Amino acid sequence: MLSEDIKLSELPSVYLLDKDRLPNCAAIYFVCDSKGQIFYIGRTVNLVERWREHHRFNQLKRLNRKDNISIYWMTCTNDIKVLSNLETQFINKYKPPLNWTKVISPIRKITPSETALQQSLQQLAKFNTMIQQILC
Repeated sequence: MLSEDIKLSELPSVYLLDKDRLPNCAAIYFVCDSKGQIFYIGRTVNLVERWREHHRFNQLKRLNRKDNISIYWMTCTNDIKVLSNLETQFINKYKPPLNWTKVISPIRKITPSETALQQSLQQLAKFNTMIQQILC
């Protein structure tokens, strides 16, 4: 197991919104607020690629409105077994809250006017089909 705490201040980092500046390397990464609270821990063989479309990005971006969120990383071997083992050890030690929850995707609310428009278009499509059958 891991015997010592991670010293975030000693790790390289970028702000969440600067994720395109992440390096192309295998790493264990830690997503934290400005006080050092770890929200999420992950592993990857390519850090910059992983964060291009990270499944937690939108959720973390909402947290970023209240406090600056940063991505810290430890460069590691690209051996997936070693990465997985390290990630599991760090998750078990720090118990970051987002590693234990489902990804929240925004729910798009359909307005009554959108519903009415959809119904009207469906009726017009049926009417158009009937006219074409009569003409043919």
